[in-house]
Amino acid sequence: MSRTTRFCSGVACLALAVAIGVACLALLNWPTQRASYLKGAGAIAAPSTLGEPGAITHKSDFDTSLKMEALRLAHQFKPFVPCPRTTKGGNWTQFCSCHGEGGSTADPGYHCFFPIHGHILRISEPMGSFMGAFVARELVEKGGYSSMFGLHLNAGDVVLDVGANLGIVSIIMAKLYPGVRIVSLEANPSTYRFLERNVVMNSVEANIIHMNRALAKKDNQSVQIGACELAGHNGVKSSIMRRPSGKCRTADVTTISFEKILSKFNISTIAFLKMDCEGCEVDALPQIPEGLVAHAVGECHSHYFKSAPKALLQKCVDLLGECHGGRCKTLGHHRPQSP
Repeated sequence: MSRTTRFCSGVACLALAVAIGVACLALLNWPTQRASYLKGAGAIAAPSTLGEPGAITHKSDFDTSLKMEALRLAHQFKPFVPCPRTTKGGNWTQFCSCHGEGGSTADPGYHCFFPIHGHILRISEPMGSFMGAFVARELVEKGGYSSMFGLHLNAGDVVLDVGANLGIVSIIMAKLYPGVRIVSLEANPSTYRFLERNVVMNSVEANIIHMNRALAKKDNQSVQIGACELAGHNGVKSSIMRRPSGKCRTADVTTISFEKILSKFNISTIAFLKMDCEGCEVDALPQIPEGLVAHAVGECHSHYFKSAPKALLQKCVDLLGECHGGRCKTLGHHRPQSP
């Protein structure tokens, strides 16, 4: 071996040794780096150990130990594939594995673990949707539907979730108020299958009665709804009805009236109503008698009220609190929409 060759071999060995040393230091420093990464991504720096999530209120809900436990569960899901940050889901996509899981189900989806108000919700959602991340972010960071977290509900009280989507609101209500009866309606058949799965994964089957029905004026009618595979913008009055394309189409769904819900489940009072159903509120509101609902949150989509009396839109806003669309400005008073 020449002197030059021996010199090059020595340099190569030295470089290899330096690389190994750097790698070892990086491994030793990983907890700090990971915490810095999380902090830079909009999260809170990680503690050295994970504590048990305690009883936490809305303002302090985004708790470090609970968040780190949710991240650990997400990373344990195999195979783990990081999700991109999205405009809709923000940094909450970090709690999901973006590997499409299918297994024995007909609907492949992402798997998420969302830390919400002292609980970690295990949520499966359609691939490409990130609706779960959006809802979780709204509930925790933006204070969406904040009144639902300070209620005093008793065993047997009824919660009605109209437009239940993936079931996040229904599931967190079942976790926070274990004795209540929850009736969840979701019209989109594909979204409903994820709702079914999520209820089972979170072990709240005893609390939640869920139905793949569209709330309407008349009961037991077959109607077409605009239905997207991405778990959003669905409904009997959705614009997708006029422009089906891509992952959005129409679907045949059976209706249920508000009156039928009350009689079917022997409901005399609704302790808490959440209604976000992309236009079904127009048909539902005339069926809701005064004094039936104790607390309510939701959204009024004013463009669906074009042919309805202005008083009906005002009633919607007085009940649900949020108004979206140009007609909201014509009202005498209304609460602003969520950010």
